[in-house]
Amino acid sequence: STDGSSAAWDAPSAARPLNEALLSVSWTFPADHAVSQGQPDYLDGSCLIYAEDRLLDVVDFRGAHSAAVGCHSQKASSATYEWSAGRGKAAGVLHSGDVMSADGGTHVIRVRLADLPACATDCFFAISAYNCRNLSLFRSLNVRLLDAESPTQPLAKMSIRDVPLR
Repeated sequence: STDGSSAAWDAPSAARPLNEALLSVSWTFPADHAVSQGQPDYLDGSCLIYAEDRLLDVVDFRGAHSAAVGCHSQKASSATYEWSAGRGKAAGVLHSGDVMSADGGTHVIRVRLADLPACATDCFFAISAYNCRNLSLFRSLNVRLLDAESPTQPLAKMSIRDVPLR
C-alpha cells in the first residue's frame, strides 16, 4: 500500500495428488469447411504413453492402438504394446470419440494415472488436423488440460490464438 502499511493475503492452500486428467478439445470448422479428398476436416486429440524412450501405447479416435492389434493383426503405430491402455469404460486412457455438430466438434481424452504402469514416465498429448494438417484453419480451437476432480480450473489451456499461421 502507499501509506506504508502492509496487508497480508490469507488464503488456504492445499496440494493433492492428480488422479485423473482430462484433455478437452473443442473446435469450429474452418470457414470453408476445409474439404480434403472429398471429406470435411476434423481435429483429433491423441495421447502417447512412454516409458523413457519406449512408446507403450497410443490412444486416439480409434481407441488404444494396442487393443486393436488382435482385431486387425496390423500395428497402427510403433508402440511396443508391452502395456495396453485398454478398452471401454475400464480403460486407463480413453478417447470419448467425436461429438459433432453442424459447426464443429468436441472430444475428451481421460487418463487415470493410477492405471498407468509403474514404468510409465510420460504422457504426451497431441492435437492434429485430420486432413488439412493445419490447425490455424480451425476457428474457435480450444484445448484444456483438466483435473477431473475440479474441471472448472484448467491446469493448462491453448486456444487458436496460440497456433502460428501458415
